[in-house]
Amino acid sequence: MIEATATTTTRRPAGNSKRTGRPKLDPNESREDKFVRLSLNRMRALKRQGRLVCNLAAYPHDNLQAERIVSEAQTVAADIDKAFRKGGRKRDDFSF
Repeated sequence: MIEATATTTTRRPAGNSKRTGRPKLDPNESREDKFVRLSLNRMRALKRQGRLVCNLAAYPHDNLQAERIVSEAQTVAADIDKAFRKGGRKRDDFSF
């Protein structure tokens, strides 16, 4: 362990970290179980990002900017729907 001084910091000994990291993934996980696990995580992230986009409404913007954001969100939703119906994907970047 390193002593704390004006120029150094105290370090924890290896193995006593409070961070536990990600749990180990099951190597025998079925594709269906993997789909459920990934979809739950990704939907949680999608909702979180959606709330952040909604927060943009509190900032000054014009109607055209708002329409473009809403239109792009609708396009993304349609792409998700299409991917699940037909198995295809479209990758495009959004910009003003």
